[in-house]
Amino acid sequence: MSDIANPAKARFIELASSIEFGERYYAYCGRFQATGPEIPLETQTQALKATGRTFRYHKSENFFAWRDSNGPEGCELGLNLILKYANLHWIIVFNTLTVRLGGPMNLVAFQAKRHAEPTFLPDPPNPMAHAATKAALAEALDQGLVLYESLAAEIAKSEWK
Repeated sequence: MSDIANPAKARFIELASSIEFGERYYAYCGRFQATGPEIPLETQTQALKATGRTFRYHKSENFFAWRDSNGPEGCELGLNLILKYANLHWIIVFNTLTVRLGGPMNLVAFQAKRHAEPTFLPDPPNPMAHAATKAALAEALDQGLVLYESLAAEIAKSEWK
């Protein structure tokens, strides 16, 4: 059982746990551990465009945003992505009319894994995928989006008020 007080948030974490989101996220990070130099903004923009999704760049806050048109009725669903120092910091955006349920992908993964295994402690504590090259960035983006899509598909199956 979840130790999260908000019932909607607990339901979201239970859903993530049911599809083994935590395990899949940690495996994803394990595949992309090579660090490298900062990837130029132009390369980042090209790699995101190649995914077939329209990511908007927010220059003042230095992140990319994409919103999913297939989210539950009345909800905002999508991703924010910070690409800094060759790290991919994914943020799941999932907001109902009354509560924000998403958060950093590594936190959602931790909570989902902890739901299944209450004593779980990740090592490293806050894992992230890294991309040392343009090719690695493209692959890490594609696989990160697959991970998101698996969770988004489950979210879309339910009503969230």
